[in-house]
Amino acid sequence: MGGTRVSPYYATWEPLDGPIRQRDGAPVIGMVPEPGGPWPIVGIAYPWGWHPHRRGPVTTFRLTVDKAEVSGLFVCHARKFVTLAEWEASVT
Repeated sequence: MGGTRVSPYYATWEPLDGPIRQRDGAPVIGMVPEPGGPWPIVGIAYPWGWHPHRRGPVTTFRLTVDKAEVSGLFVCHARKFVTLAEWEASVT
């Protein structure tokens, strides 16, 4: 498992508001360094599981950047990848 530094990474796939939920059937998602940018792809987000939430489970992701895994699980909220812990703290 890698220790690649976490920078802000953004998704190339919906939604524009809120988290990606389990029901959305998230695909493998390209990651870009700027919000709204289609290029350059700097990494890949792999759907890994789900985390419970009062409005329905949210998808968790494992991130890779330059073929190195970024430590931890992430949630994609409004197209921005944040750590699961950071996301949990923001919704309570």
